[in-house]
Order: sequence, then C-alpha cells, then structure tokens
Amino acid sequence: MPGVNFFRAGAILLLLFGIAHLAGHIAGQGAAPQNEQERQLKELLYGYKADLMGSMRSQGEILDGFSLAISVFMIGAGLMGLMLARSSDARLLGTLALAHCGWVGILLGISLRYWFLAPTTFLAAAFVCFLASAARLKGARSA
Repeated sequence: MPGVNFFRAGAILLLLFGIAHLAGHIAGQGAAPQNEQERQLKELLYGYKADLMGSMRSQGEILDGFSLAISVFMIGAGLMGLMLARSSDARLLGTLALAHCGWVGILLGISLRYWFLAPTTFLAAAFVCFLASAARLKGARSA
C-alpha cells in the first residue's frame, strides 16, 4: 500500500523522540549545578513550593512532570502509529496521516518558537513523513 512506509517512519520518529527525551530527562536529574547562577536557579525551581489545589508543588516538580508526560505521549503515539500502520485499510490510514499532520504540525510550531534543534528536528522529520503518507494515500481516501 503506497504511503504506509512513510506513516511507519513517522511513527518510528515519534517513538525515538520520546525515548531520547526520556533519556535526556533522566540524565539531567542528577546533574550538579555548574556555577552559582545554576545553583540559585535550581534552588528557586525546587525550593519554593506553592499550594496548588491542596497539593504543595514547586515549579521544578511541575516542569519535571510535563517533561515526563511529553516522553510518555511521544512513546505512546509512536507505538500506536506502528500498530495502526499494520492496518490494511488505506482510507483509515490516510485519514490518520492527516490527523497526525495536524497535531505534529502544531507541536512543530511550538518547537520552532520555544524549543531547540533536537526536538524540532524529530518533529519536522515526522511531519514530513506523515505529510508524504497522507499525499500517497490521498487516492485511497477519495475512493
């Protein structure tokens, strides 16, 4: 089926992004501050806790939670994409490729504005793969 390999490649890129993000998160957890500014920043991020709906949380804990959530989301999206790529329904896969273009495209825009080269590269490559998949499967959607 034309386009399925592009869909599979996009899913693999999302999976790799999630794994790389998780590895980066874990590697950074025990990193010692390199200078006084980093020490102060870490103290401010984790030292001050605020009451958030009955739960005392620091800004650092909230950021750590979002970091882990991004990793889990990307790994889950990649695994789900690989499972869906096994479908023999070209029309369904074409529609899913378009949906993936939408949410990956939005994340790519966020990445271009707020993040750095590594996540932007993963997202751009996945977006191109899903776009190519959608274009290749377009005939199956319109049939």
